[in-house]
Amino acid sequence: MISIHAIKQKVEIETVAALAHVIWNEYFPSIIGQLQVDYMIEKFQSIDAITQQIESGYEYFFITSGERALGYLAIFQNVNKRNVELSKFYVRASKRRQGTGKVALSLLKQSVIQPEMTKISLRVNKDNENAICAYNKLGFIKVDECIVDIGNGFVMDDYIFEKIL
Repeated sequence: MISIHAIKQKVEIETVAALAHVIWNEYFPSIIGQLQVDYMIEKFQSIDAITQQIESGYEYFFITSGERALGYLAIFQNVNKRNVELSKFYVRASKRRQGTGKVALSLLKQSVIQPEMTKISLRVNKDNENAICAYNKLGFIKVDECIVDIGNGFVMDDYIFEKIL
């Protein structure tokens, strides 16, 4: 049975950072290249980066089945905009296309997202065809695109998707 579990303790942050390293290296080198993967893991998914994000209001969750971590996600609930930013949503390669993400998103909506929120937004790399397809199946709609300079000569070239709650 799939569940989500809030990440708050240092040991959990260390575990999610290690999981990020595995998942990102399973999937993203073919899309953005190994150098950018390494840079983005350090900048956005290291122990220090995750700790800072949690301290600034992001909520991190493991996606689990029993004791096994299948993936993780992170959200930021902006009450003023009534928007939930789905900042991170990553599942191990062996658990993709099995409904894991769909169940995790449903659990998130049922148990974590504040009732006054009206939509979920996210960004996805324009070349990440599998994720784009998955988000479309989950009811997300592409509403915009953006290119963000993340430093060190790298950019994130993304679509912005939204789903009305």
